[in-house]
Amino acid sequence: MSSVPDTAVPKRVTDRIRPFLWPVLAIAGVAVAGCSQATWGYSDQGAQLEVSGLGGVDAKAAATADVAAAFGAHTHRPALVTLILGVVIALVALLAWWKPIRRNRIAVLGAAAVITAAGVATVVVAAEAVADPATHLFDAAVIDAIDTPGPLLDAGWGAIATLVLGLLTVVVALTAAALQWPVLTNSRRDRTPVSARG
Repeated sequence: MSSVPDTAVPKRVTDRIRPFLWPVLAIAGVAVAGCSQATWGYSDQGAQLEVSGLGGVDAKAAATADVAAAFGAHTHRPALVTLILGVVIALVALLAWWKPIRRNRIAVLGAAAVITAAGVATVVVAAEAVADPATHLFDAAVIDAIDTPGPLLDAGWGAIATLVLGLLTVVVALTAAALQWPVLTNSRRDRTPVSARG
């Protein structure tokens, strides 16, 4: 009686996992794009500012809307980059999930490489914003005009979530590539003529 190879069970597991990685990446890409409009920096002092990644300003404790407008005129938009990267991640993941593309192993590896690169770029942009929100959300005019004993802004949940999602994207994309690589090498080996193997 023939024995079942030790790799049979892991192979079946990976075959089941592999197709679901792309929807996860697509959702992560949409989430990255969505987080661009969330709070990337906030302050509990003074006007209690909340600044989105796209430069929108909300001054909760301000008497008039003019305060938010004044700060809004001096904002940067770091999340514009992550918005574009999130869209790229989502579109490439959906394309790789499409069955005709999913059957092309080289195309799948290329998609994983693009998503990994976009994920790394997302991590870099978000990490810089988390490390120093004020510098990346306000221009020099605001930084120089306001003197505070502590940081002008704390990192908002949108920037932190973008950082986490970027890391998740890199891990999942590398996992997709790692699961695809044995299939690719085995396929090449199966196409190798018997005479060439000898």
